[in-house]
Amino acid sequence: MVNEDKRQAWMLDQLAKSELFHQKLHEWGMLEIADKIEEVKGETLEWNLQNLGISQTAWNKVIH
Repeated sequence: MVNEDKRQAWMLDQLAKSELFHQKLHEWGMLEIADKIEEVKGETLEWNLQNLGISQTAWNKVIH
């Protein structure tokens, strides 16, 4: 029973933290920013790897 009480207390604590974090994301406008970032289709952009300082090998690893 003690382990179940600890588990329940931990779950409630995590839920409270999650709710606070979500509230702050709204307050700070971070969700809207994330939505705007999602709208950018990076896979369709032309990336100049030399300007970015990224090797083709590293780029290939990142995109896969």
